[in-house]
Amino acid sequence: SLTPEFYSACDPAVSFNGNYIRFAGKAKPGNRWQIWRMDRDGNNKLQITKSVKDCMSPLYVGSLFHLDDQAPTRKILYVSNNHLFTCNLDGTRSRQITFNLYPEFSPDVLPNGRIIFSSVTDSFADKNPGKIINLLAVNIDGTDLMGYLTASDTPFNKSMVRVGEDRNVYFIQSNNPSAWGGGILSRVSTRRPSHSIRN
Repeated sequence: SLTPEFYSACDPAVSFNGNYIRFAGKAKPGNRWQIWRMDRDGNNKLQITKSVKDCMSPLYVGSLFHLDDQAPTRKILYVSNNHLFTCNLDGTRSRQITFNLYPEFSPDVLPNGRIIFSSVTDSFADKNPGKIINLLAVNIDGTDLMGYLTASDTPFNKSMVRVGEDRNVYFIQSNNPSAWGGGILSRVSTRRPSHSIRN
Protein backbone atom coordinates (compact mmCIF):
# COMPACT_ATOMS: atom_id res chain seq x y z
CA SER A 1 0.00 0.00 0.00
CA LEU A 2 1.21 3.50 -0.85
CA THR A 3 -1.13 5.23 1.63
CA PRO A 4 -1.12 3.14 4.86
CA GLU A 5 -1.38 6.24 7.05
CA PHE A 6 -4.62 7.40 5.40
CA TYR A 7 -8.10 6.47 6.58
CA SER A 8 -9.10 6.10 2.92
CA ALA A 9 -7.73 6.97 -0.52
CA CYS A 10 -9.03 6.67 -4.09
CA ASP A 11 -8.99 8.15 -7.61
CA PRO A 12 -5.24 7.96 -8.39
CA ALA A 13 -3.97 9.98 -11.36
CA VAL A 14 -0.41 9.60 -12.62
CA SER A 15 1.46 12.67 -13.89
CA PHE A 16 2.43 12.85 -17.57
CA ASN A 17 6.09 12.14 -16.74
CA GLY A 18 5.20 9.28 -14.37
CA ASN A 19 6.94 10.81 -11.35
CA TYR A 20 3.94 11.87 -9.26
CA ILE A 21 0.52 10.60 -8.29
CA ARG A 22 -2.43 12.82 -7.43
CA PHE A 23 -5.21 11.15 -5.43
CA ALA A 24 -8.25 11.88 -3.30
CA GLY A 25 -7.47 11.13 0.33
CA LYS A 26 -9.13 11.26 3.71
CA ALA A 27 -6.38 11.42 6.32
CA LYS A 28 -8.69 10.77 9.31
CA PRO A 29 -12.30 9.51 9.58
CA GLY A 30 -13.74 12.97 10.26
CA ASN A 31 -11.80 14.78 7.53
CA ARG A 32 -13.10 15.95 4.19
CA TRP A 33 -11.79 14.30 1.05
CA GLN A 34 -8.94 16.40 -0.33
CA ILE A 35 -6.55 16.19 -3.26
CA TRP A 36 -3.03 15.02 -2.35
CA ARG A 37 0.22 14.56 -4.25
CA MET A 38 2.92 11.97 -3.63
CA ASP A 39 5.96 10.58 -5.39
CA ARG A 40 5.33 7.41 -7.35
CA ASP A 41 6.87 5.34 -4.53
CA GLY A 42 4.45 6.84 -1.96
CA ASN A 43 6.90 9.28 -0.36
CA ASN A 44 6.63 13.06 0.11
CA LYS A 45 2.86 13.34 0.48
CA LEU A 46 1.54 16.88 0.18
CA GLN A 47 -2.05 18.10 0.57
CA ILE A 48 -2.98 20.17 -2.49
CA THR A 49 -6.54 21.34 -1.77
CA LYS A 50 -7.74 22.73 1.54
CA SER A 51 -11.44 23.07 0.82
CA VAL A 52 -14.36 22.94 3.26
CA LYS A 53 -16.03 20.65 0.68
CA ASP A 54 -15.02 17.17 -0.46
CA CYS A 55 -12.59 17.17 -3.40
CA MET A 56 -12.41 14.06 -5.60
CA SER A 57 -11.42 12.76 -9.05
CA PRO A 58 -8.14 14.62 -9.67
CA LEU A 59 -6.87 14.77 -13.24
CA TYR A 60 -3.72 16.11 -14.84
CA VAL A 61 -4.88 18.41 -17.63
CA GLY A 62 -3.17 20.83 -19.99
CA SER A 63 -1.60 24.21 -19.37
CA LEU A 64 -3.15 27.67 -19.44
CA PHE A 65 -1.39 30.69 -20.85
CA HIS A 66 -2.61 34.22 -20.13
CA LEU A 67 -1.25 37.32 -21.83
CA ASP A 68 0.49 38.50 -18.67
CA ASP A 69 2.09 35.10 -17.90
CA GLN A 70 5.78 34.52 -18.45
CA ALA A 71 5.13 30.85 -19.21
CA PRO A 72 2.17 28.44 -19.45
CA THR A 73 0.82 27.27 -16.09
CA ARG A 74 0.23 23.55 -15.60
CA LYS A 75 -3.20 22.68 -14.19
CA ILE A 76 -5.03 19.88 -12.47
CA LEU A 77 -8.78 19.39 -12.42
CA TYR A 78 -10.95 17.95 -9.66
CA VAL A 79 -14.60 17.62 -8.62
CA SER A 80 -15.85 19.49 -5.56
CA ASN A 81 -19.41 20.22 -4.44
CA ASN A 82 -20.63 18.42 -7.61
CA HIS A 83 -18.82 20.82 -9.97
CA LEU A 84 -15.53 20.91 -11.85
CA PHE A 85 -12.63 23.00 -10.54
CA THR A 86 -9.10 23.62 -11.76
CA CYS A 87 -6.04 24.81 -9.85
CA ASN A 88 -2.30 25.08 -10.28
CA LEU A 89 -0.19 22.02 -9.48
CA ASP A 90 0.49 23.40 -6.00
CA GLY A 91 -3.23 24.02 -5.30
CA THR A 92 -3.18 27.78 -5.80
CA ARG A 93 -5.61 29.70 -8.03
CA SER A 94 -8.48 27.27 -7.54
CA ARG A 95 -11.33 28.15 -9.88
CA GLN A 96 -14.75 26.66 -10.53
CA ILE A 97 -15.26 26.10 -14.27
CA THR A 98 -18.77 24.55 -14.45
CA PHE A 99 -21.97 25.87 -12.94
CA ASN A 100 -24.74 23.37 -13.62
CA LEU A 101 -27.71 23.32 -11.21
CA TYR A 102 -27.28 19.56 -10.83
CA PRO A 103 -24.30 17.25 -10.16
CA GLU A 104 -21.35 16.86 -12.53
CA PHE A 105 -18.91 14.00 -12.16
CA SER A 106 -16.60 11.45 -13.79
CA PRO A 107 -14.32 13.80 -15.80
CA ASP A 108 -11.62 12.70 -18.21
CA VAL A 109 -9.37 14.37 -20.79
CA LEU A 110 -10.13 14.13 -24.51
CA PRO A 111 -7.28 13.87 -27.06
CA ASN A 112 -7.77 17.56 -27.95
CA GLY A 113 -7.28 18.61 -24.31
CA ARG A 114 -10.93 19.36 -23.57
CA ILE A 115 -12.63 17.85 -20.53
CA ILE A 116 -15.48 15.39 -21.00
CA PHE A 117 -17.75 14.64 -18.03
CA SER A 118 -21.18 13.37 -17.00
CA SER A 119 -23.76 16.03 -16.17
CA VAL A 120 -27.24 15.64 -14.73
CA THR A 121 -29.88 17.83 -16.37
CA ASP A 122 -33.63 18.09 -16.74
CA SER A 123 -35.18 15.75 -19.28
CA PHE A 124 -37.93 17.34 -21.33
CA ALA A 125 -38.86 14.14 -23.16
CA ASP A 126 -42.61 13.44 -23.11
CA LYS A 127 -42.12 9.74 -22.43
CA ASN A 128 -39.36 10.12 -19.84
CA PRO A 129 -39.68 13.35 -17.80
CA GLY A 130 -37.35 13.94 -14.88
CA LYS A 131 -33.56 13.92 -14.98
CA ILE A 132 -31.09 12.50 -17.48
CA ILE A 133 -27.29 12.19 -17.42
CA ASN A 134 -25.60 13.58 -20.55
CA LEU A 135 -21.96 13.83 -21.59
CA LEU A 136 -20.68 17.41 -21.91
CA ALA A 137 -17.29 18.86 -22.85
CA VAL A 138 -15.56 22.07 -21.79
CA ASN A 139 -12.17 23.76 -22.10
CA ILE A 140 -10.00 23.76 -18.98
CA ASP A 141 -10.66 27.48 -18.50
CA GLY A 142 -14.42 26.88 -18.44
CA THR A 143 -15.12 28.23 -21.92
CA ASP A 144 -16.98 26.60 -24.82
CA LEU A 145 -19.22 24.30 -22.76
CA MET A 146 -21.28 22.12 -25.09
CA GLY A 147 -23.06 18.80 -25.36
CA TYR A 148 -20.85 15.88 -26.38
CA LEU A 149 -23.43 13.08 -26.27
CA THR A 150 -26.89 14.15 -25.16
CA ALA A 151 -30.48 12.93 -25.04
CA SER A 152 -30.92 13.91 -28.69
CA ASP A 153 -28.21 11.35 -29.58
CA THR A 154 -29.35 8.57 -27.24
CA PRO A 155 -32.16 8.69 -24.66
CA PHE A 156 -30.19 6.78 -22.00
CA ASN A 157 -28.14 7.98 -19.05
CA LYS A 158 -24.41 8.18 -19.75
CA SER A 159 -22.00 7.91 -16.81
CA MET A 160 -18.55 6.65 -15.72
CA VAL A 161 -16.90 8.11 -18.82
CA ARG A 162 -13.33 7.18 -19.74
CA VAL A 163 -11.24 8.10 -22.79
CA GLY A 164 -9.29 5.23 -24.32
CA GLU A 165 -5.90 5.30 -26.02
CA ASP A 166 -7.72 4.12 -29.16
CA ARG A 167 -9.45 7.55 -29.42
CA ASN A 168 -12.78 6.10 -28.32
CA VAL A 169 -14.86 7.39 -25.41
CA TYR A 170 -16.21 4.61 -23.18
CA PHE A 171 -19.15 5.00 -20.80
CA ILE A 172 -22.00 3.17 -19.07
CA GLN A 173 -25.37 3.58 -20.77
CA SER A 174 -28.45 2.76 -18.72
CA ASN A 175 -32.02 3.58 -17.74
CA ASN A 176 -30.84 4.10 -14.16
CA PRO A 177 -30.60 7.83 -13.28
CA SER A 178 -28.04 7.09 -10.55
CA ALA A 179 -24.45 8.07 -11.24
CA TRP A 180 -23.36 4.65 -9.93
CA GLY A 181 -26.01 2.52 -11.62
CA GLY A 182 -24.98 -0.43 -13.75
CA GLY A 183 -25.78 -0.75 -17.43
CA ILE A 184 -24.32 -1.43 -20.85
CA LEU A 185 -20.68 -0.64 -21.63
CA SER A 186 -20.78 1.58 -24.72
CA ARG A 187 -18.38 3.61 -26.79
CA VAL A 188 -18.26 6.40 -29.34
CA SER A 189 -15.49 7.65 -31.61
CA THR A 190 -14.00 11.03 -30.78
CA ARG A 191 -14.24 11.86 -34.49
CA ARG A 192 -18.04 11.55 -34.78
CA PRO A 193 -19.51 10.86 -31.32
CA SER A 194 -23.18 11.24 -32.17
CA HIS A 195 -22.91 8.92 -35.20
CA SER A 196 -20.75 6.12 -33.80
CA ILE A 197 -22.50 4.72 -30.71
CA ARG A 198 -21.66 1.05 -30.17
CA ASN A 199 -22.66 -1.22 -27.27
